[in-house]
Amino acid sequence: MKHTQPIQPALTPLWWFFGTSVTAVATCLLWAPSVGSGLTIVIAFIGFSALAGGLIFSGRRRICFLLIAGLALGSWRGLDEASQQRDREIFLNDDSPRVLRVEATILEGWSRTRWGSRTMVRLHLNHQEDELVQLPRRCRLEVRSSSLTSLPAPGSTLKTIASLRGTADRPLLVVSSALLLEEMGPPSGLSSLREKLVQSLLTASGTDASRIRAAELAAALTLGRRDLLPYHRRDGWRRSGLGHALAVSGLHVGVVAGVAWFFALAAGFSPLSTRLVLLVLVPAYILLAGSSPSAVRAGIMICLYLGARLAGRAVSALATVMSAATLMTLFQPWLVLQAGFQLTVLVTAALIRWAPALTARLRGPRWFAAALAIPVVAQVAAAPLIGAHFRHAVPLAAGVNLAVPYLLTPAIPTSILATALASFWPAAAAICLDVLLFLTDALWWVGGLGRSWAIVVPAVSELQVILLSLAAFLALRFDRLGLLGAGSWVIVTLGTTLFSLMAQPVRNQVELLPVNDGLAATVLSRETITLFDGGRFHSEAAELLSDERIRRLDFVFASHGDEDHLGGLTTVLQSKNVSHLVVPNWLLKSEEVVDLLRAARKDRTRIVPSARGSVLSRGEIRFSTLWPPAPSPAGSNNDRSMIVRVEWPSATVLLTGDAGSDVERQLVAGSYLKSDVLVVPHHGSRSSSSPLFLDAVNPHIALIPAGAGNRFKHPNPEVLERLSSRGIDLRFPLRDGRCGARLEEGTWILWPLARTSHQ
Repeated sequence: MKHTQPIQPALTPLWWFFGTSVTAVATCLLWAPSVGSGLTIVIAFIGFSALAGGLIFSGRRRICFLLIAGLALGSWRGLDEASQQRDREIFLNDDSPRVLRVEATILEGWSRTRWGSRTMVRLHLNHQEDELVQLPRRCRLEVRSSSLTSLPAPGSTLKTIASLRGTADRPLLVVSSALLLEEMGPPSGLSSLREKLVQSLLTASGTDASRIRAAELAAALTLGRRDLLPYHRRDGWRRSGLGHALAVSGLHVGVVAGVAWFFALAAGFSPLSTRLVLLVLVPAYILLAGSSPSAVRAGIMICLYLGARLAGRAVSALATVMSAATLMTLFQPWLVLQAGFQLTVLVTAALIRWAPALTARLRGPRWFAAALAIPVVAQVAAAPLIGAHFRHAVPLAAGVNLAVPYLLTPAIPTSILATALASFWPAAAAICLDVLLFLTDALWWVGGLGRSWAIVVPAVSELQVILLSLAAFLALRFDRLGLLGAGSWVIVTLGTTLFSLMAQPVRNQVELLPVNDGLAATVLSRETITLFDGGRFHSEAAELLSDERIRRLDFVFASHGDEDHLGGLTTVLQSKNVSHLVVPNWLLKSEEVVDLLRAARKDRTRIVPSARGSVLSRGEIRFSTLWPPAPSPAGSNNDRSMIVRVEWPSATVLLTGDAGSDVERQLVAGSYLKSDVLVVPHHGSRSSSSPLFLDAVNPHIALIPAGAGNRFKHPNPEVLERLSSRGIDLRFPLRDGRCGARLEEGTWILWPLARTSHQ
């Protein structure tokens, strides 16, 4: 520590400026205070005046001026961005149909989504009638129900009419048909060049499947074009703890700069000429690679360092990180809340500050100690952010990342070389692709260690965010406060982990998880935890289970093969300890369930076929399958949905899938349905919950699986009227959020107790 002490006095003014500006921006974006434009101008004037004072004065006066400048400039930019987000929020919440006239350039390739095809565009014009709508310069655009081959290529400029969806911080432009896209000219610019390079890579790969896979990886590693990679491969890299490998990041920019520096010196360039070449080459590569926040941060750092060296000045690496982060924050305030920006700044700063200190503490050769210290510091710094933003953790990621210097580092220049050669020497590019495939396959194999143990973590509380932010700010210092900050970061991270492991879920209850679309219901007794269906989206149910501190499941029921019931179950099996997967007989022969069954077999989950008359029991709870019969009747998936009656010694719950009125009539004729709690069939659609069926069940409580993202406007008003007219208390996530019923001394208590108004 002694040799680092003189660094802190020089860093302190910048440390305060960086910390206050970032904090001010984040606070304004999260709280979104409304102030007049006049006050905003005054705040900006104070900020620039204080910044000038900080550059003129020295000592404590410099610190005071820069502290004020950071608060004022951060508040100015944060308030401006918050105002734009409020305008977008008003626009999004307006019930009247409003469309935008848009002119934009396509930046990326198209990828398939649930409803159509999506890409990223750079907006030039976006008006609603004659009014400008404030949107981010880069925005997502989705075309509904279109073939990928019929859509404009990257680099194309187009006009269209779009509606605005998504959220205020992540808006989505939606075009109802590809026929509304009017191309204004042939593809051009950097995006077009990137597309041509991608096509050259694919051409050089020929028809060999392995080389095609290598070409897709080369496009991601070199050009940031991850849209070419199949989702399961991207997800596999993420679950390995190597998601950063596919994003053009600071590592990629650093490797490019290092290789260019080596060849420039080998060619006899002077240090001055080499620095000038890098000042041109590095920004050019960042633009070609898509300008991700991580790459931009690294580029600014390198340019600041080169500029300082050209001026004959020394510069601290940590100072370049804070300067780059401050510039990016003030230029694009919305970056502060983005996962990529937070990860690149925090991990880079942590490596600069703490990797050398940990290396010095470890025994053995310095290269070996550094190889251990770097992934450990990076993972400790990144883990809370990854958990907060992506809701997953890879406990063995530090071990997996030990292979990065030996496999990913050479893979980057190899992919760049393949991309450069593909246009004019395809045979040489193909050889590079073979080498790249060997390196990335080896990295994928090492990543299997991470994929073997991936967990979904609970949501991070506001208190944890505040504590971690303060700890991170202090940990950047080169004094005892730095040690306090680093120690606090580790303590909060470990404390949160231990609490989530020790906390236990509430027992004796049935709950509708508030998935955006579909059904996911939990039934908890004293001895048993059960999940009935998993909603549409792949990780949503697993995240909600983690919020409830549910780590194991005795039974998981898959009612039928529709995506809004089956979509989230594979991730549940991958991230939770599941004993039994219960599936109707007919579904075992369906294509929809293949991934789910594969996950069950891989995790040694017992697969239990079920049909009418099947009974499962554990402790005091009993599950009786009432539908479908075996062999399964002909008909739609909905009418073959599994229906299960759950029995306690003194209470009952009826779990339904998407059965319609025809099935309800057959159930009434042949089954005893009386239940205290009814999970309403088919999300409360008009074709279900017939009067005959409701009379037979005669529930006290009805839970309707209708979430905020369902596009059929469930529940139907007629169903709500049928339930209310019978005096049945009801809840549904669209209106009430997380809701359910708890069994206390033989009585069902519905929650939330107070119903909110239907929005």
